[in-house]
Amino acid sequence: MTETYEFAGRTVQISTVHEALHRLCADYRAKGRPDFCVETRQADIDRERRRQERTERRRQGGGEAAAAAPLRDAYLETLAVYREMAEAFPSFDTLLIHGSAIAADGEAFLFIAKSGTGKSTHTRLWREMLGERCFMI
Repeated sequence: MTETYEFAGRTVQISTVHEALHRLCADYRAKGRPDFCVETRQADIDRERRRQERTERRRQGGGEAAAAAPLRDAYLETLAVYREMAEAFPSFDTLLIHGSAIAADGEAFLFIAKSGTGKSTHTRLWREMLGERCFMI
């Protein structure tokens, strides 16, 4: 499946094996000539799986990874696309950061960390505590 999107003022054509990424990005659909293209194949998904398995082994101290829930191909493909975009964006004076940002009392705060560490939870708690004094960026 191939669609064109706009992120950070850049138009990107993305071709994927699975449709999941396109559902996630539906609000960013765009028309026009892309600044660059990202195309994934099963080999990219498999490479991302190996990368995630290596990361999990390191996290667990270098031994054989404990039996974790297997990561679905569609999810791994979103990681592969994100990685390709993150590598391409600097050529367009744009930096892609995986994080959660919030503004409070006239200052902005950006929380960056690996997926699943609680960035969104942290910013949600700020919003609950500070109410109208803060907003998501």
